[in-house]
Amino acid sequence: MTQVFSKYQAAKAFCEGVETAKIRTAAVEATRIINSGIFSDFLEPHVSVDAYGEFSISLRCSAGYLDIGVCGNGELSYHIRNDLDISKTAYGDVQWDGATLPDELIEAAIQLAAQ
Repeated sequence: MTQVFSKYQAAKAFCEGVETAKIRTAAVEATRIINSGIFSDFLEPHVSVDAYGEFSISLRCSAGYLDIGVCGNGELSYHIRNDLDISKTAYGDVQWDGATLPDELIEAAIQLAAQ
């Protein structure tokens, strides 16, 4: 969660033309994802923010990677690539209520972690 706060502070300075409220909402969404239970206690995802205020939560491992993005407008994008079983790869852009992660995302993340 400390990563999200430090990225939020930096984003306020370098995201020119992006409202602070939108950056704040994206930071809250990123925090919800990190605290959702999708990541094991021993796995800490990497958090980054781009010039448009989109927060990315990513995790790389030998089986592939997980990347989730939120930008403070109720949309969530995700891509979970499973290199050991490509049929368990999942991706999408969905409207997100900020509460429940999409089932496909959760299932793919569990499969990736089990590898």
